[in-house]
Amino acid sequence: MAAATAAAREAVEAAMNSPLTAPKGGPAAAEPAAPGPTAGPSSSFASVTPPSLGVPKPADPAPDLVIRPPRERASLPVPVPPRRARALPMPVAVAIAAGIVLVFAIAAGAYFFGDDLIAKIPPEWRTVLNLH
Repeated sequence: MAAATAAAREAVEAAMNSPLTAPKGGPAAAEPAAPGPTAGPSSSFASVTPPSLGVPKPADPAPDLVIRPPRERASLPVPVPPRRARALPMPVAVAIAAGIVLVFAIAAGAYFFGDDLIAKIPPEWRTVLNLH
């Protein structure tokens, strides 16, 4: 255990004295922080930049046209026309219109001929239906 601790301590010291991480003059050249309101945690290694690993080259731009090799059972693409919005079939539209006209005709007849229609209802039903 002591050998592992000593080896770890040596590795840390070697890293501290490395020219990539240590400031110029070694770790002893670092100045302590001045006391006062400006004092705080500081690192003497802040100005050290990591080694450059090289800037990768930008990839070639994608070509505008890609020609792929033919495959088995390949054919030319056929453009498919867009689907049209389906309109209501004419017989259905006529039936709906006729139904609406019929409802309005019944309502108009009840409005204009209501008194004649009420007179034809038996008196027993008029009391039940609350028609006076």
